[in-house]
Amino acid sequence: MIRHDLQSPMATVANALDLALGDAHGDAALVELLQAAWASARAAAARAQAIAATRTERVLPGPTCLRTVVDRLLHSEAPTLARHNLTVTRGPLPAVADSPGRVVERAVLALREGLPKATPDGHLHLGFGMEEGDWTLRPRVIRPASALQRGSSGPWARP
Repeated sequence: MIRHDLQSPMATVANALDLALGDAHGDAALVELLQAAWASARAAAARAQAIAATRTERVLPGPTCLRTVVDRLLHSEAPTLARHNLTVTRGPLPAVADSPGRVVERAVLALREGLPKATPDGHLHLGFGMEEGDWTLRPRVIRPASALQRGSSGPWARP
């Protein structure tokens, strides 16, 4: 977290110093000041990297209720889903031995993976599974009854 929180601000500082150094034509005092600031910023970044590398994780993962995470995600995304007239359902979802942040991240990724596959007025189903000893949330597009009735080879047809 420390590394992530410092990367963007340190990149901004580095870019600003680079620009300032480029504009400091011939002003030796300004160049010296900017170089000292640059060295100080790099030292601070190195210290933060060292702290992040040596810090041990104090919180052991999970259990985190996957059902609750997905329900909250679907609630927060309801306006977007309604705007596209998409229905998203979920199967039974257990508690998983994982950190809440990672569970949220994986649930968001599963929803994002499935949404482009669904068409307007479509139905996306999120189901739980296990792959190589790790849990997964699988998005699956459900074919509407109208596509089944007309024998469509459209986006809901099975390969």
